[in-house]
Parts: sequence; C-alpha cells; structure tokens
Amino acid sequence: MQEIAPNIIIEKRFAPYNLGVVVTEHGVIAIDVPPQPSQAQLWLEEIRNSWGQPRFLMLSDGQPERLIGAALASIPTIMTRAAAQSLAAFDEKTWLEMLHTIGQNYPEELEVLTNLRPPRPTLIISQTLHLHYTTPPLTFEPLSGNSPSSLMLTIPEHKVLFAGDTVVADQPPDLRYTPDFNDWLKTLAALAKRKDIRWIVPGRGSGPLPRGDLESQQELMHELEHAARRLARKADDSEGITQATTDLQQVFYPHAARGSAIHKTLRQALEILASQKRAERLEAAEQKAAQRAAAVSAENAVTGEPER
Repeated sequence: MQEIAPNIIIEKRFAPYNLGVVVTEHGVIAIDVPPQPSQAQLWLEEIRNSWGQPRFLMLSDGQPERLIGAALASIPTIMTRAAAQSLAAFDEKTWLEMLHTIGQNYPEELEVLTNLRPPRPTLIISQTLHLHYTTPPLTFEPLSGNSPSSLMLTIPEHKVLFAGDTVVADQPPDLRYTPDFNDWLKTLAALAKRKDIRWIVPGRGSGPLPRGDLESQQELMHELEHAARRLARKADDSEGITQATTDLQQVFYPHAARGSAIHKTLRQALEILASQKRAERLEAAEQKAAQRAAAVSAENAVTGEPER
C-alpha cells in the first residue's frame, strides 16, 4: 500500500489494477476490488485489519471484472446507473457465462467464481453526488469516459481524483466498452482544466499522475483518431492498420515489442475507430443521396416531369 495523501491509499500489487481506499471518520470507502478471488480476499482482509469493515465500495465502471470484484466483496456498493443497468441485464445464464469467461484467467479458482451471485447496488448515481464524510465533501461524478458506466471520485481536500480506466498510464486506451470516443476526449479536456485536481489515480498502470500528464493521453487519442479517419477511406485495409499500429507504437511506446499487450491494444483501438469512421462515412453518403433524391423529386413535382 502507498499513502499518497493523508488517509488516501492506493494499492498496485494486484496488477493490472490500481485499487484505492479513502479513510474518513464516518467510514472507509474502498475503490474497486480485483476479480481474482484470492487477491480480493487478501485485499479486503488488509483493509479490515487496518481500518475496519468498509462502509462503501465504489465501482469505477461496470465492466465484468469490476462487477465480479463487487460480488466477491459483499460490501454496500456505489455505481452509476449505467453500471446498474448492465448488472440488471444479466440473467442466470449470461451471468454464469461471464463468470466462466473471466474465470479462465484463474482456472484454479474457477469454482469460487461460478458460485458468486450478482451484487446489489446500494447507491445508484446518475448525476454528481456529494458525500459529506469529509470537509469539503467527497464528490462522485459519472462522466463520459472509457465506458458508459464510468464513475470518478474526487477528494477535494487533497486534490486527488480516482479516474478509473478513463485515464490510462503506460498503456493505450481500451476502446472495447467506449460509447463515444469524442465525449471521452471532451472529458479529458475538462479534467485537464480543473484546478481542484492535482493528482490522478488511473484504474490501471502506474500512478498517481500529475494532472498535466493528461496531455500525453490526449495526444495519443487524437493521433488514433486521425489514423482511423485515414484508414476509414478504404473498405478493408489490414495492411494499413498494421503499419499505423507500428507507427503509433514506435512514437508513444518505443519500449514495447511487436505482439505485446500494448501492440494488441493499439491495433484493436485502431480497428474499432476505423470501423466507426467507415460507418459514419457511409451514413453521411446515404443522407446526401437521400437529400439529392428528395431535391430531384421536389423539382419534378414543380415542373411536372416524371421521376427517374
């Protein structure tokens, strides 16, 4: 554990996750729990032994790993409305399938996972919530980020932000759950201007980061978007994606090897963005065609000429 400010602790031993604890006189707020049962048990025992039973567990998003962590914890849970909706969408069959999928990473602990029941949210957040456990109060904010269920926690007294996977460190952004890439960029731009934040704890990787370090993530995401826009001009350009991935890796992650997790995540991000850009181009073309057809139809109606 590392105390980054008075009563604010982060834990980085359970890679790739950054976990957190905020200690207040009204109770402890835990931030995320690892999905591996043995790690979750160790983490929760350390919290209890140091500060007692957590009052709340905050989920930084509603991705499967976070939901499993909440199920393992059995602590009153704070999550966004989008995360609660994702949770409610599981039935008995799909929940068990998800547990089996994640459990392949921990085959020796699969039995523990498959016996889990879905967690029940205690506080569901759809807008900014101030929790008066500290002065000034803790601030929970659902923001557009890496997923529709992103939730951030600001401790204003010490200018610390727990940002979840919306802020990345030492790795590319994961776009698998991202509803709107441009909204994510807007969130980063807004965070970069917030003087009430000095340090940011990302959901994974190294940290905490100075607020100014957001510039490198913003630059990478803008480059991803530019590359995807170029790639979208062709229906299928796997060779172009390969070259663009290599180019971005050499600029932003020169230490990473081809075939590494960084390389794979970069390529996946390009593929997702390029596919979205192609769909946008196709939709724009269809709208223009429909507008031209409507204009021709209107003109023919005026002149009395038959439509062609």
